[in-house]
Amino acid sequence: MPLCEFTRANGPTEFRVGSHVKASVVRAPQELMLTCPLGSVVLFDGRVFHRGGANGSGCAREVLFVNVCRHWYRDMSNKVENRLEQLL
Repeated sequence: MPLCEFTRANGPTEFRVGSHVKASVVRAPQELMLTCPLGSVVLFDGRVFHRGGANGSGCAREVLFVNVCRHWYRDMSNKVENRLEQLL
């Protein structure tokens, strides 16, 4: 849920459409930049590749992010520990 308006200037969330499906490796990737007004709620499958765009607005871009998943699912690519290990 964006806590501010998401515009092209402040680097809204970008999604790689279909990246959560194995069949997507044979199709050309399609990127989607999501702009939306304050108060919007964005629901998406957490397995979809996503990232925040570059924020060139000079203002903070704040978002509330909650990930709900089945007890057996582990997203190993987004673990904070993995990112810290890569930085060290």
